[in-house]
Amino acid sequence: MKLKALKPLYIGGAVVDPGKTFDTTDVHGKQLVKKDYAEVIDAKAEKAAADKAAADQAAAEKATADKAAADQAAAEKVAADKAAADKAAADQAAADKAAADKAAADQAAADKAAAEKAAADQATADKSTAGKAAK
Repeated sequence: MKLKALKPLYIGGAVVDPGKTFDTTDVHGKQLVKKDYAEVIDAKAEKAAADKAAADQAAAEKATADKAAADQAAAEKVAADKAAADKAAADQAAADKAAADKAAADQAAADKAAAEKAAADQATADKSTAGKAAK
């Protein structure tokens, strides 16, 4: 029989403190209950309490695991967002450099064309002046 001590009891060579559970024979248990030294523990209620405690523990562990998973997902999203922002910045920098390089090349080509035209115009003017001077 399973009992809970209501007073300190000497059972099986050891002292059982009040509130602690212990096992004894049915006859001895009934004597202790009759004298209000112990009370019978309802096995179903004890199992229900143990099952509830286990369920509460499982729920707490699941909540902790869910929170850890959510935190991990949030950290991964932050990292992905940062990587995307870094890539966008790098792409923009590359596009800006390409545009600047093209503008510089276009300006150099325009300057070269203008210089060649000016040189050709000067050569034509020099020829014309030399031809007039020869007459």
